[in-house]
Amino acid sequence: MKKFFYLLAAVFALTACNTGSDYEWEGGSYYLTEGVFIVQEGNFGNVNGSIGYLTYNYIDINQWTMNPDIYFSANGTSLKGTINDAAICGNKIYIVGTDEKTIFVADKTSMVEVDRIKLELEGNTFKPRHIVVSNNELFVSTFEKKVFVINSANNTITKTYDCGSYSEGLAIADGYLYVANSNYASGENSSISKINLATGTSEEIKTPEMKNVVDVQTAMGRIFYLDSGTYDPVPPHTQKDYGIYELKGKNSVLVLAATEMCISGNVILGINNPHSYPSTGTPEFFAYNISSGRKNMLTDGKDISHLEPNKISLDPVSGLVYITCLSKNAGIPQYQDYGFCAVYGLNADSFANTLTGNYLKTFQCGVGPTYVIPNIKYVQK
Repeated sequence: MKKFFYLLAAVFALTACNTGSDYEWEGGSYYLTEGVFIVQEGNFGNVNGSIGYLTYNYIDINQWTMNPDIYFSANGTSLKGTINDAAICGNKIYIVGTDEKTIFVADKTSMVEVDRIKLELEGNTFKPRHIVVSNNELFVSTFEKKVFVINSANNTITKTYDCGSYSEGLAIADGYLYVANSNYASGENSSISKINLATGTSEEIKTPEMKNVVDVQTAMGRIFYLDSGTYDPVPPHTQKDYGIYELKGKNSVLVLAATEMCISGNVILGINNPHSYPSTGTPEFFAYNISSGRKNMLTDGKDISHLEPNKISLDPVSGLVYITCLSKNAGIPQYQDYGFCAVYGLNADSFANTLTGNYLKTFQCGVGPTYVIPNIKYVQK
């Protein structure tokens, strides 16, 4: 793993145009990822949620360091409850504490807490679920049919929008906010809310294919959503009706069989690992080119075959892919044990128009790792 900087530079040179990164090189000045934050849910009622931090070393990946609870290290107290998401806006990181009904705000360099935001409306306090950033505003979904908008300059709530039931992931494109409404995984009445940000009007879109919509992302003017489907009530409780769908008007079109997704530019990175208890299948990790419709294997996953893959994330600056995993014993995920974060470099074949992953290293982290949030800074020359 020596001379990691040169490997990383080569990977980025190959992938920058393919992944459609928002961080374009401007000649002289540049963007640099200093490390990544790892959202760690914890475990229901037993283990507090936390934020891990993996610090980069561009010379040698073996010199990377993991702090499994950087918030506790900086503040001397835990985040408590379930930590469901996080987002960076300016020099602050906003951490979504669902059980605490709180958005924790910390300085992203020191991780010292600077504020707490309660999502309150008409005497009620709402449970936040997911968060996205647009034009220095934060949009937060909740379980209670509301999206809250927060001004990052003073951390105040400026407006709310109506949406569907038990909202999860959300995305913004072309003046609209799209919200995934899971309806608490009931298997029916799941939907996507389409909210006009200029007028505030909301349209709830339902299709027969929607069973448990948990995420929505946009790419190239198109809307994709992840549906976790339903679970067979009879053991081994096999997952079904799941996948990545494209929303075309008011119709759902199945694109890929997948249980997790991450979209950057023209590429969908995904995991297909349908649930059963205990796990019986072999997870699939893939890259999908949206323009060509071509899918290829990202990695065979042999380096993490002893683990249970959870989420997949991409750092658009370094071109590194992160697969967060749970411990596994006899095919059963261990939700109360510490988790792991596996790191892959991307190799691009421009002729074949494919992306493959080069396994680099796996790091132990906190309990219940999910999303990886790159800590990116702009270096002015």
